[in-house]
Order: sequence, then C-alpha cells, then structure tokens
Amino acid sequence: MHPARRGHVPRYGVDGAILIGDAAHPVTPVGGQGANMSVADACVPAKLALSNERNLLEEYERLRRPANERSLEFSKWATRLWSLPEWCGPVSLFQMMLRGLAHYPATMRHALQTAATAFQTKILQ
Repeated sequence: MHPARRGHVPRYGVDGAILIGDAAHPVTPVGGQGANMSVADACVPAKLALSNERNLLEEYERLRRPANERSLEFSKWATRLWSLPEWCGPVSLFQMMLRGLAHYPATMRHALQTAATAFQTKILQ
C-alpha cells in the first residue's frame, strides 16, 4: 500500500453505515495491528448499540480515533524505516535497535506492552 493511503478517513461513517478496520484506517501488516484494530472497531459500536447510545457514530469515532491513531504510529514508523535508502540497511538498523533494547528488559517490556495494547479503547478494558 502506498504510504499516502495510511491514516484515517475524514469520518468513520455516515447515518446508517460505519467503517471499521482498513476501510477506516489502512495500516501496514506490522504486528497484526490491522486485525486488532478491526476487532476493537467492531466491539465498540456493538457495545454502544447495546447501551442504546443515541449518537452511536459520533461516540464510536470519539472512542476509537485516539486508539487507532496510537496504533497507526507503528505503521508510520515502519513506513519510515522501510523507506530508508538501501545503504542504511533498515533490517540491520531494526536489529540493532532490538539488540540495544535487550540490554534494558524493563524498557523492552514497556515497549512491547505499548505496541501490543495501542489499539485498545478504554470502553473495552
């Protein structure tokens, strides 16, 4: 996917239809974030509908957009990394970063937890 196509659509839907997953915010295949975001996107309007939310579309967007934006940061960084010139060796650079983090287990744990939960919305927790 072209980097310009990553990010959010202006609105997550219109009356009678909502967008979830890649339809609302295309991402790279980094860490399965697209699948995670899609499931979370689907859960929020379901919970809102069950609670008889009167402004379902607006509330869905209010709840999901910040979480999706956090998750999209991983796609943005991956795009930047893989867009580096070949002489920079993006794979080598990534491996060096991981090796460096391995010396700091608490930081590595925090980084992995942040990446693994970036897509979550408070309503789902």
